[in-house]
Amino acid sequence: MERRAENAIWLAALLHDIGKFQQRAMWGSGITHQELGARWCEQPYFTEVFGSDLVEAVRQHHNPRFPHSSEERTRLFQLVQLADRLAAGERETEPRPAESPQQSLLVSILARIPLGWQEGSTDSYPTERRYPVQALNWESDSLLPQPNLNPSPDAYKQLWDDFENEWKAFTANRAYTEADFRTILALLEKYTSFIPSATPWEQEDERTVPDVSLYDHLRITSAIAACLDKQLLPDTLETAWQNPEAYTEPILLLVKGDISGIQSFLYLTGRGGVASGLKGRSAFLQLLTEAIAEFVLRELGLPPVCLPLASGGHFYLLAPHNQAEQLTRLRTEISQKLLTAFQGDLRALMEWVPLTTADLTSSDKISQKWDDLSQRLGQRKQQLWAELPDAALELLFTPVQRATDAESLCQVCYGEFVGGQIDDGVRKCGRCLSFEELGRQMRRPSALVVEVVDPTDPPENAKWNEALEAFGWRVHIVPEGQPDPRVPAPVVRVSFTPNRFIPSRREDGWSYTFRPLATATPAPIEHRLPDFEEIAGKATGAKWLGVLRMDVDSLGGLFARGLKPHATLSRMATLSRTMRLFFEGYVAHLCERYAKQQQVYLLYAGGDDLFVVGAWSVLPELAYEIRRAFRELVGADHITLSAGIAISHPNTPLYQLAKTALNALDEQAKGYERFHNGAKRTKDALSFLQTPMGWEEFEQVRALFQQVRDMVEGADGKPPVPRALISRLASIAALYRRNASHVRQLVRRGKLASQHEEDLTFYSRWLWQSVYHLMRFAERHKERREQIEAIRTQISDSHSGLIRHLHAVARWAELYTRGKEG
Repeated sequence: MERRAENAIWLAALLHDIGKFQQRAMWGSGITHQELGARWCEQPYFTEVFGSDLVEAVRQHHNPRFPHSSEERTRLFQLVQLADRLAAGERETEPRPAESPQQSLLVSILARIPLGWQEGSTDSYPTERRYPVQALNWESDSLLPQPNLNPSPDAYKQLWDDFENEWKAFTANRAYTEADFRTILALLEKYTSFIPSATPWEQEDERTVPDVSLYDHLRITSAIAACLDKQLLPDTLETAWQNPEAYTEPILLLVKGDISGIQSFLYLTGRGGVASGLKGRSAFLQLLTEAIAEFVLRELGLPPVCLPLASGGHFYLLAPHNQAEQLTRLRTEISQKLLTAFQGDLRALMEWVPLTTADLTSSDKISQKWDDLSQRLGQRKQQLWAELPDAALELLFTPVQRATDAESLCQVCYGEFVGGQIDDGVRKCGRCLSFEELGRQMRRPSALVVEVVDPTDPPENAKWNEALEAFGWRVHIVPEGQPDPRVPAPVVRVSFTPNRFIPSRREDGWSYTFRPLATATPAPIEHRLPDFEEIAGKATGAKWLGVLRMDVDSLGGLFARGLKPHATLSRMATLSRTMRLFFEGYVAHLCERYAKQQQVYLLYAGGDDLFVVGAWSVLPELAYEIRRAFRELVGADHITLSAGIAISHPNTPLYQLAKTALNALDEQAKGYERFHNGAKRTKDALSFLQTPMGWEEFEQVRALFQQVRDMVEGADGKPPVPRALISRLASIAALYRRNASHVRQLVRRGKLASQHEEDLTFYSRWLWQSVYHLMRFAERHKERREQIEAIRTQISDSHSGLIRHLHAVARWAELYTRGKEG
């Protein structure tokens, strides 16, 4: 086979610790993991191609005195050993109880981030949370780690048996080909994502922390080996292998790519087909991110393990240090293709930083490199199209008349009305029509079949498929229940679940893998997607539409400083993948229940953020559920999530709702300050009904809203109360807010000392009037006296602070119960 030596290096590094998996499944055999791994690799599937090279590389990966037989084999052994040592720099020890390896569970990487990481403190950590030994499934609650988890005695054996069964079905009666590498990588992700790479078995008091999965260790080892193979000549490899710590020359490049212009591309759309068009644009951006990243890998001759992450419009690559010149050329080529295809609406940024052996093995250096890379990319973003040659820049800034009148404009994207048609009275260009069709096809596909072709030069105003073909991807979307298209290899088939992602009937030259679909689509109406007005019609009460946007607070700082005491390449990759699986997989799972009721449309989820359009009434509850799951994922309040919700009539342009929701998220929720548990707290908040509140405050608001709602609807079996109760609460809230504003003005003018502001804001006329109004209301509705008295007590409690958000409770209840009087 072609590239036999390279494949041997990639595979040997990827499978060097496979024996650990089997060893824990058959604990007590007394056989080392190196020997078990070597015996496993003796199957004809490998030996027919690699002879004994792969077997011996796995057997000798801890033996510096391995037998020398040929230069090629010596290089293979040294590359695997060096890559393993550099990747295993991740392992840390600390005083902790000893654990038998077959009972040891993977510790969540988020439990390794100090509670005070934002202040630079490493004094305390959250309660350790762990994952059960299991196959990967992002739709299961087991994706969320748990404290005090007890291991199942047969978990490793059962998981190994499942792996072996799927492995044997895949490899039966055939030999390895390069297309199989990606499939093997996917199998390892499925079965070793929740197995610790190393366990605290040592006899000493200082023992290994089992916080890096076997999958992450294997893929990073393989990526390093692939890069070292292209970077190090025989003599320099010998030097680096003999003493990695003393080798100071850069060996790798950490590369980050970023798609710029996403917000405008997604949301600045006009009339017609907005739902399917937006879904199509969102799906296209994820495909484009991956297509560009894979294009770079192919051009550099690197395997897919060198792409640790591609999600949310970002990607990270590992490349040999000596390929910086090729990366510069590729950056220019990518920009030229995107400029032609999208006339400046989308741009791909790419930057890189060098890595040395010390960066890979020192816990305080890789996070600094990660931060340096983000800063370089930020600077690149300010240098608009600086990577383009002068001729292209001149063309970019030359005015062009693209339309002479309104009839020449697309009414969706406001570009030229080219290659399109008038659909239901709306002019749509060919590109916008293609995005609508992509959105319809991505509603519930079973798989993507990606035909890897020669890259093309894209046309102007390229359709989605033409833009992807510019980077060598011809994408076929397979509808649910339909067979795969018959297309020539090489092909990558992407399933949207790890379950049975390898079909029983396989094609030569095809690779098989999986990824989350990151979507939740409303159930169809007469074989079409419901429009936003129909989704708004599913709201309870007012038939309004809403947009929910959420993202992780201070994520850039989290990567730069959060893992700093323990930062390594494997841990950074694990942190990225943990976020990706939560947002693209688990969040979509949470949204699915509402989507089945045609109440929400998850348009985007990736990296660390999400965008949902839906019936306004379900969005606060959905946000609450997502935040609660995220809190369980994280295990404490040291990593937080904020949200912004905007609601309006369904005929409001989506870009306006999206902008309002973004302002609610970035300006109101993330800018919200308050005292909680005696300490000042920022972010970790929700803005709803133009009211920012901490999640701990939203708990109170939500509880009171539910109480008022149930009383008005008579949901508790008692006679319903009039909606006048809501009006009373709104009046009390208005009195409080007027008084609070008046007191603030007195303080600003110097007529009142600031230390009296809180008392005079709370103990004022609104308080006595609230008591009077609610007591009168209770007299008229004696069967509800206890509940009304409880409401009065809550809003009169100066410590709860609920009065500050009572206006939001009243507005929420008024909208929700509209049309439900008595």
